[in-house]
Amino acid sequence: MHSATSVFGLLILVACGTLPVAESPQLTIHTQPSNATVQEVGGDVIGDAPVILTYDSQNLQSANGCVFVTGFVATWPNGAQAGTPPMLRLCDNHAGYQLTIDQSQGVVGVEADINYAERQRRVRQQQIQEDQQEEFFLENFGTQEHMIDINEHGPN
Repeated sequence: MHSATSVFGLLILVACGTLPVAESPQLTIHTQPSNATVQEVGGDVIGDAPVILTYDSQNLQSANGCVFVTGFVATWPNGAQAGTPPMLRLCDNHAGYQLTIDQSQGVVGVEADINYAERQRRVRQQQIQEDQQEEFFLENFGTQEHMIDINEHGPN
């Protein structure tokens, strides 16, 4: 088992050594389900997933064409956590890396988190539609002064 792992690690190092490091590597962190708060291992909260981080490769530790960044922990509303190793290696000179931190399906409350994420997605989608409708109205009809609110009793 150790020999297979060593060969795999050697292949990664060889692959990393063949390419220069991207100047400003970007890492997008997703979570599954998508409603987790992301923070660096032992560090500050970054934000709610998905989060996008852009690094200056000159400020990162590098070796053999790879850069090293601090790992991440995701925390869901039910308190469940999942994470990465303390250090991550970004190789292959990509400008954009993708990372997904997946909450285990065996965790109690995962169904509630999935439902919450779906409700949040619907709310965001509704807000986008409302903003688009308002923008259309303002572009085509001027100010909101010409709008009439109609409720069950007629115009206000």
